[in-house]
Parts: sequence; structure tokens; C-alpha cells
Amino acid sequence: MNPLVCLPGVFIRGIPHSMLAALWLPRGASSFSPQVQFLWDLFFGIAVFFTVLITVLTLYFAIHYRQRPGRREPDPAPNQNLPLEITWTVIPLIIVMVIFALGFKYYMNMNTPPAGAYNIAVHAQKWSWTFVYPNGAVTNKLYLPLNKPVKLSMTSRDVLHGFWIPQLSIQKDVVPGRVMTLWIKPTRAGRYMLQCAEYCGSGHSSMLAPVIVEPALEFNKSVAAAADIWSHNGKPVPMTEVGEKLYVTFGCEGCHTVNGSKGEGPTWKNLAGSKVTLAGGQVVTADYAYLKQAILYPGRKMVAGYPNIMPSHYSDLAGAAHPKERKLNALIWYMNTLSNRSGKATRPPVPDKPPN
Repeated sequence: MNPLVCLPGVFIRGIPHSMLAALWLPRGASSFSPQVQFLWDLFFGIAVFFTVLITVLTLYFAIHYRQRPGRREPDPAPNQNLPLEITWTVIPLIIVMVIFALGFKYYMNMNTPPAGAYNIAVHAQKWSWTFVYPNGAVTNKLYLPLNKPVKLSMTSRDVLHGFWIPQLSIQKDVVPGRVMTLWIKPTRAGRYMLQCAEYCGSGHSSMLAPVIVEPALEFNKSVAAAADIWSHNGKPVPMTEVGEKLYVTFGCEGCHTVNGSKGEGPTWKNLAGSKVTLAGGQVVTADYAYLKQAILYPGRKMVAGYPNIMPSHYSDLAGAAHPKERKLNALIWYMNTLSNRSGKATRPPVPDKPPN
């Protein structure tokens, strides 16, 4: 982890810092923070020491051995000084080996989750984060329990991303086609920010997600509430509201706008029921069947003028599993509300009420 990358993160969050304060890491809020802070202080101290030493010696030699009356030629220099060569070889070697040993120890600690750690699946995609909890909850906010170890099983659905929470002192690349593991034990409740530390395209700077650290009781309530998207306080939530929530949760807003402005993918405003020109020149109607296929199999009927960058993981919404099918239908219901066309998409063939 490169601590210098923390500097842009300070300004993203809008927290004013002086140039002097920006030389140090954010105040740590995890069990790893003391280790990371110690290594950073060690690196910084070594860098400052040798910078000052070399600068002072350079200035001294430049002044003391400058050309002046009575000194026209340089003094004879020795061809070899074995003690000096051994000294400037052994000392840096010892420093590097100490840094390596500490770094390796801390790296292994961060990548070896303790037994019984709470597991959260992390899905990265352009340009959003999705978090799946053991109770089935899916959110675009990362909830973490205070003083409890949490294992993060991370994967990317498209390109390389960087999972980075500066205040919690954790960062790891999320590689497509692999499951990357990391664990964290938050030690201070609060609201932090997850950022992508690898440039992943035009929407990289907006690939942010709130990180909410709560005591265990509040954490359990938040995750339980997130798992039930179909009801609120015992009352059913309309399908359109569920669809709007899924639009955010699944990261659709990263590419598809709802106000008609241009995005990485077609806008959803007035999409339902409209005529869509495909990449091959064919014109189709954006009815229920088309919208369903476009979500489940995005590469089959590409809209003209847009690249094939939509992840295909939405196929997990298909099938006979009732909640999955309802999520897909809820998204299409929401699309209908965004269209003022007389020929909207056919309403999904499900009742507007939560499943039994």
C-alpha cells in the first residue's frame, strides 16, 4: 500500500488539511492501523534522515573542495576503501531486511483471516461496489461490526480495481477471475469512504462507497433491514420503489442515467416502450421481453453507439427462484416509471406485492 496515495483521498472527502498534516496517514480506525502507521513512520524517518545527510554532505563537499586560489587541482582520491564500502553495503542491507521482515509479517497478518470471521462478499465493477452478506442482503454500502473480525472475499466482474479504505489501513487489488481475500477488525465506529485505488476507466473517480462501522447491535439491525427489500415496518414496498433501490444497489447508476443525460450505457429515461436501434441496424421495441434479455444477456442485442461493457453477472436474477425473478421484474417496473411514452414496456407478469 502506498501511503502517499492517501493525499487525494483527503480532498475527495472534503476535509481541510494543512500541507504538514498531509504528510501523515489518516487517523487509523482498525487493528492494522498501528502496524501500518509504524511502517510509514519508519519509511518516512529513514527517507528524511538520508535526504538530510546526503544534502548536508553534498553542500559541505561543494563548498570545502571548491576551486579557489591555492586549490586549482582536485586532491588525489583513494582508489579503494574497503571499510567504507562494507559499511555502505551492510547498513542499507540491514535496513532493507528489517523493512522486508516487518512488511512480510504485517502482510501475512492482513491476509490470514481468523477462524469464525464474519464473511462479506465484495463485487467490484465499473464503476461501483456491491456487498453481499450471509443473510442474503445486498447493499452498495459496506456495513462493518465494531471490534469484530470481518473476512472480505473480493472479486471483479470486469477489470482490475483497488479496494482501499484509507482510515481502516487496508488496500488490495481486486482481480477479475480470482477471489481475493482480506480481513479487517474496525476499532472505532464511524463513517468512512471506500475508494478504488486503480485507474479503471472514465468513471474511476466516482467509484466510491460509504463504509459504516457500527456496534454489533446496530450492525445486525442494518444488515437485517437491508435483507428485506420487499417490506418496511410490516408494510409492502411498491415494486417501483424496490426497483429504484436495486438500480442503486446493483450499480446500474454507474452507467445508466435516469435524467436523459449521456452515460456509458443508454439512459433509462423514456427507454421503456421506445424504439431502439441495435448495433447491426435492426430497430426493436424496448418491451418487457427486450428489457429482460438486455439485463440478463447484455451482449446479445447491443444498442448502437454503445460498447459491450455491461457485466453479465445479472444473470443471477434469472431462474425460477422467486426473489430473483421479482428483483428483475422490479427493475423493469422502475424503468416504466421513467418513461412518459404511450407505448411503455409490458408490465412484468407479477403482482405488486412482496413474495410470501
